[in-house]
Amino acid sequence: MKAFPAAAIAFTLLLSVVGCGNPNFLTLTPGEDDLPACVDLSPIQVEDLGSDRFDCNLSGATLVFPDGTEMPMNEYGGSGGLEGTAMPLKYAWVNVGDHGIVAAQTLASCGETKIWGSPEAVKRVSEAFGDSWPCP
Repeated sequence: MKAFPAAAIAFTLLLSVVGCGNPNFLTLTPGEDDLPACVDLSPIQVEDLGSDRFDCNLSGATLVFPDGTEMPMNEYGGSGGLEGTAMPLKYAWVNVGDHGIVAAQTLASCGETKIWGSPEAVKRVSEAFGDSWPCP
């Protein structure tokens, strides 16, 4: 895994939700995004994302949802999603720096959403994108 140069990290990291049409941003200070990259990037069960603090940045790992769907995260953080016209479910994730990853699985119709992540990470995502995240 290629490490992201520390010099390239701006004083404020802005993350936007990909593909949701939400114009809001999640802002992290440098102190909230200073974990070293994880060495072991084994797949992560989304049910295990509830920790309040992580020892390393999980960017680049693959998230595994309860139904077995695997979604790789890019190695530079940010956010991502997975959905298709034939898929009954859609999936999304947001990297909240030192607070961890928030993952979501929802019906394509945006009903019955399940969200995983640490309480602080989920709070930050909800404040930035609203309670309807990951749906517009």
